[in-house]
Amino acid sequence: MHRTLGGGENRKAYEEFLKNVAASMEVEAKKDAPSPGGPKTLAKLFAARHLSKNGPASAGYAMHDFQDIMFVDVGVALVSGKKSLNRTLVIKTNDGKWYAHPAPHTASLLSVGLNDEDPSTTDFKEAYTIEKSESEQDAAVDNRLPVPSRNDPLEYNLQPCCGVALPVAGATPRR
Repeated sequence: MHRTLGGGENRKAYEEFLKNVAASMEVEAKKDAPSPGGPKTLAKLFAARHLSKNGPASAGYAMHDFQDIMFVDVGVALVSGKKSLNRTLVIKTNDGKWYAHPAPHTASLLSVGLNDEDPSTTDFKEAYTIEKSESEQDAAVDNRLPVPSRNDPLEYNLQPCCGVALPVAGATPRR
């Protein structure tokens, strides 16, 4: 999430969390070899889903004027060769933009039941149309990361955990 919300001690704790994440990323970037548990490539992106419970969306609307709250399961190939499945809370704010919440455990009212949801099965590209920028359309070489077919076996940990992901821009739901 690029902007911090709320106030008081929770906001201070969240801002401190963001500073620590940024500092650890700087340390990692300076290493000669990446950490084995670090991400190597995006392996699988699933379609966003609403939480089964209504409470988080209602709380987000009442407390912050959020338009929507969903989650996305993201499969990542790690440097070690293992795979990990991360569950990311995403929030549509009143400016109409979607943001990833990097630490949903700091906002328990917005993330109630997040890790109780069943694993995702619908691939992102089955549910959304991606709008490419002009530079992407004009590019002669396709440098996208390889993404496995939805028919490939999933060898991720079966229980996704909350994690960090970047906001998704230029994606619209298929109707």
